[in-house]
Amino acid sequence: MFTNKFLCSPHPSPLPACGEGKNLLPRKRGRSGGGHRVFFLMALAFTLSAASCAQEDKDALFSDTEIAIIKTLIYQAPAGEASNAYVNTPAAATLGQQFFWDTQFSGAILIQGNRTTSPINYSAGQERRINCAACHDPNFGWADSATKPNDVSLGANFTSRNAPTVLNASFNSYSLWDGSTDSVWSIARPAIEGNPHNFHRYGVAYIICNANTAPTGNYFTQHNTVFPGAAGATATATVCGSLAAPSSANGYGKTLYEAVGFAANRVHVDRIFANFGKAIGAYEHLLVSKNSAFDQWAEGNENAMTVSQKRGLKIFIGKGNCIRCHSGPNFSDGSFHNLGVPQVGGYSGSNDQGRFTGVTKLLDSADNGAFNTSTAFNDSSTTNRVSGLSAKTSDVGKFKTPTLRSVNKTPPYFHNGTFTSLWDVVNFYNFAGNAGSFPGTKDPILTTRRMTNEEMEDLVNFLKALEGEALSSTLTSNTAPTIASW
Repeated sequence: MFTNKFLCSPHPSPLPACGEGKNLLPRKRGRSGGGHRVFFLMALAFTLSAASCAQEDKDALFSDTEIAIIKTLIYQAPAGEASNAYVNTPAAATLGQQFFWDTQFSGAILIQGNRTTSPINYSAGQERRINCAACHDPNFGWADSATKPNDVSLGANFTSRNAPTVLNASFNSYSLWDGSTDSVWSIARPAIEGNPHNFHRYGVAYIICNANTAPTGNYFTQHNTVFPGAAGATATATVCGSLAAPSSANGYGKTLYEAVGFAANRVHVDRIFANFGKAIGAYEHLLVSKNSAFDQWAEGNENAMTVSQKRGLKIFIGKGNCIRCHSGPNFSDGSFHNLGVPQVGGYSGSNDQGRFTGVTKLLDSADNGAFNTSTAFNDSSTTNRVSGLSAKTSDVGKFKTPTLRSVNKTPPYFHNGTFTSLWDVVNFYNFAGNAGSFPGTKDPILTTRRMTNEEMEDLVNFLKALEGEALSSTLTSNTAPTIASW
């Protein structure tokens, strides 16, 4: 039992225990000097005891080393993506919020799947039905919760992985489970042109040039205001008049973009598309999980976490060794590890090579490499995350360490949605991951932890203490324009 460890005064002491102290001071017996001295000493002792009670619970449970580690976990706002000069621009975030919720940036539904709730209860062939919120639902930690079976995500088509949360995305250097993008804004490339949206950058540029129903002004005006001159307005002035409407017949602009006669205009479409991603990146920069029960406790509110959650925190940084990968204010080292996650799920495949494939995509100019930080779309002259990078066989089967903030809101877990509960995840780690049926070599940091059921329950309860405060409704509302005809 841990009971005594949570008492402020767990051993006999002349000082009052926490929560006590009423009527402990001696009654005033006269004006003798000795009485005053006794009264003063008792009052001083009581004051010192009361002042220390706020820290004694923590001090009694955690060593100085552990307390130092805990302090590194307290939330601190990220500076924002260096390669996006507009990440802290309010007008960019306003525009990005409209883009995030707008279903115009999506082509035909390719498979209805098994979802029975909005937004994917549509028939194959229907267009303009998918927005970013389809897989990043604010009601479920900005992750996917609607796909049935709930393993990998479903947009216009099934993807091979479960959509990660976009909360605290600005902490990321590499994004997505495999790190196949090296900025938040460039996620637009695989999202729009892949299975989630089944669309094309040409179509995005066309909509920005022609959608005139946005609530705070049309996309064309907003884009040129946020991205003036060579940053974007020059591109729209050059190309907007020559863009034809996207359709399924032209691959939503893909065949028009690839036409030989359009070659000179591709850079302008690419510029508008990069700005589309940067606006969404500015919006996502505001989507943060902070001020959790843990943060409040670590900053001095001893009642913010339960006794079980405090025990779980000690396990997190000690016996469980979770801190090894889930470190820092975002509870993630931002790195990639092979945990031996079983390859299960109807659409997840049996040989997802993770980071190895991710690096290959990131470096390929015909893939995500078209918008990596070595390109002209990077706004930072000191940021290049692909310099010296190469795909290594040791990367096979590695996936990015996700944030644990608000993790209780984002089941299922791991890249392919293998586990549906935090208990399943903790139990998986307790036995050092899967014994087989996964590509690559399991990371040696994964060893049997030998936690008891009670300890695992405490750890799960601590993870629940990482849920952040609710975001303002102004950030979670759909501000997209009414769907217009292409």
